[in-house]
Amino acid sequence: MTSENDAAEVKAQLPMLRGMIGDAATPEPKLVQSRKTTGSQGETYELEQDYVYADRTVRVYSAMMREKGEWKLHAFNINVRMTGEPKAVEAEKAA
Repeated sequence: MTSENDAAEVKAQLPMLRGMIGDAATPEPKLVQSRKTTGSQGETYELEQDYVYADRTVRVYSAMMREKGEWKLHAFNINVRMTGEPKAVEAEKAA
């Protein structure tokens, strides 16, 4: 994590992010895109990956920056797109 991120704040958000993904086994990621750039703020590397579950697709965006010679996480975003019926709705229909 880069020095401009507050470690305690990020750690506090992790349970909520994990809840968005669920407890199912994590599928192999599918690369959407990657990009490495060098600019006035140094080197950055961006990566987008999809994790496809039976009822949803989770897209994860990560941005890393080189800080003091090491790649560190600068930013990330998780976007969950439902592709099927949520399990609660499936259970109601089955009852």
